[in-house]
Amino acid sequence: MIKVTVLKENSFIKNITIKGHSGYDEQGRDIVCASISSTCITVVNAILNIDKEAISFEKKEGYLSITILKHTQYIDVLLEVMLAQLQDLEKSYPKNVKIMI
Repeated sequence: MIKVTVLKENSFIKNITIKGHSGYDEQGRDIVCASISSTCITVVNAILNIDKEAISFEKKEGYLSITILKHTQYIDVLLEVMLAQLQDLEKSYPKNVKIMI
């Protein structure tokens, strides 16, 4: 199961940590892992294109942690869109994704 932990401060996302593997299918064929990975990496790259100092992140096999260092309207919208997509995946695959806010 993929576990997503979202820390908020004053209604703003401060940190998102994603751990684990969904177990939906074998590696390389797992649409749940692929969806989460592509969503999160796309948002990380978009934020870095806006401001390279806005976030720090750590990525390794089965793990991604994003810490938000600067908030702007655009960055916060990107983070909320990412969270909404992850929540949609949790609804569609409740045995494979768990989000804790």
